[in-house]
Amino acid sequence: MVMLLVAPKPLQATSSDSYYNFTNLAVGTTYKVTVTATDLAGNSKSKEKSVTTITPPLHMTYIARSYCHLTLAWKSHPDAVSYKLYNATGTTPVLLTTISDTSFMVTGLTANTTYKFYVTAITSSGSEAATGNTLSVSTLTIPTPSVSGTSPICSTGATYTVTNLPNECYIDWDQGSGLSRTSASGSSATFKATGSINTWIKATINSGCGIESKTVKVAAGTPKPGPITIQWDVPPRRFTASIEAIPGATSYQWYLDGVLKYNSPENVVIFQRDLSNCGHVYYIDVSQVNTCGTSPISHAEVTEECFKSFTVYPNPTTSTINITQNKTLSQQLSIASLGSSGQKNINSIKIIDYTGAVYIHRKYAIETKNVRINVANLRHGTYQIIINEGEGQETYTFVKN
Repeated sequence: MVMLLVAPKPLQATSSDSYYNFTNLAVGTTYKVTVTATDLAGNSKSKEKSVTTITPPLHMTYIARSYCHLTLAWKSHPDAVSYKLYNATGTTPVLLTTISDTSFMVTGLTANTTYKFYVTAITSSGSEAATGNTLSVSTLTIPTPSVSGTSPICSTGATYTVTNLPNECYIDWDQGSGLSRTSASGSSATFKATGSINTWIKATINSGCGIESKTVKVAAGTPKPGPITIQWDVPPRRFTASIEAIPGATSYQWYLDGVLKYNSPENVVIFQRDLSNCGHVYYIDVSQVNTCGTSPISHAEVTEECFKSFTVYPNPTTSTINITQNKTLSQQLSIASLGSSGQKNINSIKIIDYTGAVYIHRKYAIETKNVRINVANLRHGTYQIIINEGEGQETYTFVKN
């Protein structure tokens, strides 16, 4: 049995011959070989030996790499007086240089890019004696900037720093509206607010042969909150108001109909509706507070839905009209604790046509919830029923066939 010890695990083979060929071994690598001989009686004896694979002529590797250059080296060839180095990245190899040394720095490369190279040996007669392996190697990758700094940025200024700037690179800074850059040195820059706006700062790591950028959102001064988004009846019998969070805001002041309801860091809040106040317009305002001060308000409006209190049926009709409670509205009002039952009384009804002529006018006793009206004597046409004349009246349209 022959065993070749190599990370990550040994290679093991059994042979009846007095030799064994291991293949696909790494160039210029030392291995420990153990040979165990076993006779017919089962007796065995082992012997170990360390061997190093040779590096063939012209075998190429890289000895240093950066963002913009690679330093290549290769094994010398005994018949060579010089070497030709080729860039084989494209479809047609390009001769880079002819030199007598066995190493060369390739410059003018692009960061985070894979290249291919090979070398040939040139004899004294000028012929190419041999061609080495094709090496595939990549230049270094520029890291995405890691930007630190405080938001909001006030008129007194704030410093931002790239914490992972490589030694061979430098920083380009840029900023959006509402900011000015007062200084920049090394990996840091100082900005100050010239207005109140949600804006940005951009840091770009530049290697001279490639760039990598990072943009961070910041607040300059005390920017007015963005548009208020309303989700109606979410949760049921309430509504949700929200704005996009502002970097650096310590709290938001939420007002409903001019009354401060919330002063908290939440950019999403829930307001209670007044279900009995049909047509009421809710005024929603919000301002943000940060270390620079308090912003102007952002405003929105939403109107309370008007549900009909009654159901009028059948419609169209030939003889009678029934007026009953709208069960959906009654349940909502009852749940909202706006009455013991949430139902409305019918105090009076009036049926008119499009000219305003009155055909039926009736008044009812207290606590009348549902009525039935005979309209058989009405001519064919469209009519209106006015329930509870005066304040809080509701109008319904029906067709008499």
